[in-house]
Amino acid sequence: MGIFSKSPIQNMESFNCVDLIHPWSKSCIKGNFAMFIDSSKGFFFFFIIMHGVQYLFRLRNKKKIYIRQVLFNFMRSMSFGVSYATLFVTMNCVFLKMMGKFNNTLFVYGSPIICGLPIFFEAPERRKITSTTFMSMFLESFYKILVNRKIIVKSKKFETLLFMLVNAFLMYSLRIRQEFTDKKDTLWIFTPASPRNEDHSGNISHNNEKKCPHEYSCKENIIRKTLKYSVLGLAMALVRFTVYKVMSPLKTQESFFQWRSLQLSYFISAYVFIFETVNCYLCKLDGKHHSIHTFWSGLLSGISYWLSPNLQIMSTAATILLKIQGEELKKKFKLPDLPYGELSFVYSNMFILQRLIFDNQTVPKFFLNLLQFATSKRANITLEAIKRLYII
Repeated sequence: MGIFSKSPIQNMESFNCVDLIHPWSKSCIKGNFAMFIDSSKGFFFFFIIMHGVQYLFRLRNKKKIYIRQVLFNFMRSMSFGVSYATLFVTMNCVFLKMMGKFNNTLFVYGSPIICGLPIFFEAPERRKITSTTFMSMFLESFYKILVNRKIIVKSKKFETLLFMLVNAFLMYSLRIRQEFTDKKDTLWIFTPASPRNEDHSGNISHNNEKKCPHEYSCKENIIRKTLKYSVLGLAMALVRFTVYKVMSPLKTQESFFQWRSLQLSYFISAYVFIFETVNCYLCKLDGKHHSIHTFWSGLLSGISYWLSPNLQIMSTAATILLKIQGEELKKKFKLPDLPYGELSFVYSNMFILQRLIFDNQTVPKFFLNLLQFATSKRANITLEAIKRLYII
């Protein structure tokens, strides 16, 4: 409990689940059913958007899409989302009936852990996205705790420098990863050029006078990639704007073409432009393409964070870096083949829900908006009751 900025009251045994968990109904059955119905409505629209975006990108990459598989994956996502929201209410009611009174440990640890287990209902591809998202929110929340406790100072300069370092190691890790596995299944916006066209000395097999890892001239390659990722950035910014508009219609009044909405697009464009420019320069300088070039290119391209200082971007980069390093540690030490991604989701979810109960100022805004939208504001009623009665 040392991480919490507020403490639970000591006489919680006197409360009933009607007081804290489902104040909208005196009946546990009706209270759970109301959460089930509202979360079904909310998650239906949420996953329509999420799956729609995912399959649009698959169509863009000319991948085949089977309607039966699409519907099956959608139903798996719905099972996960509705179970996730409903189980928190259900398990607290069950624990109260079993124990005869509210138990602080079960409330703070038991229910959050159990409501995270439906992650196994999701399709494997979607599990990676969900676990990465929640681990990213965990890191973002932890960073905010450090800022609130004045262990670190919230500063645009500090965050930019931190992102530069994280991005440098991420780009280098992605480059090394491709050398041995040729894997590209990363959730990061950009992946360095694959070394598959190199010989063992690092020389490029293309007839390129500057020894760069691309087919076209350096100038043409930089322009092509910058334009390509500019379009991608605009698409991502539009999706983000649309999702936020749907989830918080009253809070989002600005136009899509304002600076705040387009920051993500500017960030991605500058990020790719700087990376490719520095990488070509280093290749020309050394006469060959070396993996260490991606480290320095990643470091300098991290300056683009200044255009769009967003903890979600930095925490996502850090999460992917940790996952890659975790895979390497698993191979090196021959760790057992456990569902580490799913377990990281369960732990991250428990941590975020604890923060939500005790200090929601450190909870990522995306999670707050998601809960509000996906449960049709039903979760807000529970949170208000908890804050009013449970927290000192």
